[in-house]
Amino acid sequence: MIDAVFAPFMPPGFYAAESRLRTLIPDYRAAEAAYSRDVGYVPGIHVLALKPEIVFAHPRLPVALSELIDESARVWMEKRVKYAETTPWMTDEFARCARDLQAGWDRNGYAANEAMVADFSEELFAQRLTPRRLTPRDLFPSSAG
Repeated sequence: MIDAVFAPFMPPGFYAAESRLRTLIPDYRAAEAAYSRDVGYVPGIHVLALKPEIVFAHPRLPVALSELIDESARVWMEKRVKYAETTPWMTDEFARCARDLQAGWDRNGYAANEAMVADFSEELFAQRLTPRRLTPRDLFPSSAG
């Protein structure tokens, strides 16, 4: 028997009414909203980094990629709102996110995510995944002003 699963996507049947699977934290929405209020950010799902030699060879690349990602996110969110009828309560979900999360919670870029990167770096060290404490500046030297 499997006691727990950590996966990027829920397994087939997870959302079925008769599913024996459940989330570890029953009211994970409240827990995640409280965590966001406590730390001041919503944890990142993706982190994009470029090797220094690539940035040196193509100094405009980090900004161009960041702008491309921002535009992609903007287009997706614009389309997502238009397709709110995909579930009966999507409009309510948009309103709840706006109410429960700080404005700009989904911003990309170094400045908007420096605190999250710092906490992530601390966890890397605490879990002995890095031999020393890395700062956001260590991880993203060309982004740190």
